[in-house]
Amino acid sequence: MKIVRSPRYPAISLVDAVDKIKIIFSNEHRSPMMPVVAADHLGYSGLNGSSMKVLSALKKYGLLEGRGEELSVSNDAITIIADENVKDQSERIDALERTLVGFDLFAELNDKFSVNVSEKNIVAFLTKTGFKPPAARKAACSYLASVVFVEEARRNYIDADSCEIENLNESVAKISPENTIDGAVSEHSFTTLSRKVADMRQETFALDTGEVVIQWPSRMTKESFEDFSDWLEILKRKVRRTVDDSHQ
Repeated sequence: MKIVRSPRYPAISLVDAVDKIKIIFSNEHRSPMMPVVAADHLGYSGLNGSSMKVLSALKKYGLLEGRGEELSVSNDAITIIADENVKDQSERIDALERTLVGFDLFAELNDKFSVNVSEKNIVAFLTKTGFKPPAARKAACSYLASVVFVEEARRNYIDADSCEIENLNESVAKISPENTIDGAVSEHSFTTLSRKVADMRQETFALDTGEVVIQWPSRMTKESFEDFSDWLEILKRKVRRTVDDSHQ
């Protein structure tokens, strides 16, 4: 008797997938690796059913790329990791949205339902399309957790942008005329601003078309420096797209 299986769906949610690709990236960065090495970094004892399902999910999401005996962390994965704490997260949000629909099933659900769809609604739909009830519930939960993850990242980015404006207004208020003495910045405001400057370093590079200014903390951990280095590579690619090749 032939066993009827449910259609394929990710073994893990996008939230878990990002956590796992961070572990692989912290060990290998951009270096190519054999699947067994990636599995070992994730704590599995070799290639087995469980580890293969996770690696397959990472590939379906587009976080791992390659085939056969050579895998590597994808550019989208690096963007998601490197841009996690930067001010402009537009590229990170784009990468997260691409990974969400990297799996065919999630792309189908994303096209059919709105963000606020219920789990029961998705389970009913999946059951009608050939899923067994337990598998339908697991797939629905995985999809909804992934959607919430992407939506929270987008919302936090928007909220952080709003906070940035509010903080800027507060900073301006600190050095406004009522907080100054004879046009000079008050001692409290000066101390606050000086402390911020003292905690940062800055370099300016003059170009014929303008200046490039980069700031970074005066102290950072080894891990932070590695993330910063990867971010610079991403920034170089981003800047490259603005170069006008018509003027040599």
